[in-house]
Amino acid sequence: MPREVKDNGTGMQKEGQGFGITGKFAYLCKKENGGIMAIANSILGKIRGSISNLTFYVRKGEQQVIRKKPSERQTSSERQQRQETAFAEAMEQSYTFIDAIEVGFPEGVKGYPAGIQGFVKANAGKACTGERIDPSAKFKRQKKAPRAFRGRTDYTLVQVAAGPLEVPRAEAVLDEEAGTVVFSWEGIELEAYGRYRDDRLYGAVACPDLRNCYVEELGRRGEGGEHAVRLVRRKKGMAVWAYVFATDAEGKAASGSACVLDGTMKDEQLKGKD
Repeated sequence: MPREVKDNGTGMQKEGQGFGITGKFAYLCKKENGGIMAIANSILGKIRGSISNLTFYVRKGEQQVIRKKPSERQTSSERQQRQETAFAEAMEQSYTFIDAIEVGFPEGVKGYPAGIQGFVKANAGKACTGERIDPSAKFKRQKKAPRAFRGRTDYTLVQVAAGPLEVPRAEAVLDEEAGTVVFSWEGIELEAYGRYRDDRLYGAVACPDLRNCYVEELGRRGEGGEHAVRLVRRKKGMAVWAYVFATDAEGKAASGSACVLDGTMKDEQLKGKD
């Protein structure tokens, strides 16, 4: 039977095998499978989630705390290492996309910090992820254990801009002979919230092999056109990804971005290819 435990004046309660975290009551009882479960009323109210190796949940109006199994603690550590790897990968990719970030993540964008911080928030865990180096290997949480994850970037998902404006529609083709990426788009006639005729359209072309990104203003959202971005340092055969996004006329707010040229499918998007 559970025991009621009295307060000893220190804010903690102790009697036999009982313990408490408040001045109300606490008790321990043995579970049928031999584990230990603590049930307590807390001055913090109902708590859900995990702290250290404890998991909190509520059932039938009572605050319950159960100790995590070792496998659950490992899963938590594994998740943390995966998230850390994704964050580090996004930071690494920010150096490739720095020229686009300066335009696509301006000051004052709601929901996203300016600059590199905004880029990392938009891409960590999404375009930039952590993948298992050896999926068959057992995860070890010791400090000296080798890293279980490596960073991976899906360039078709990368956001080189973020904000409340509408993502523009455009197309892009790679002209391998001329060494350019050619953007084309149609102008809009009607304006709406987040979509204005004087919005500035931008094209960004990333070449991960060179760790750089070419960024140029294409034109205005209200006027259709075509614009070629020359890839000065790129050699033939290097994969490139192209993106479009918009900012307002003052450059103080941006849209999200869209990938319009996939480097892994460049042969299908070569200019003039049948």
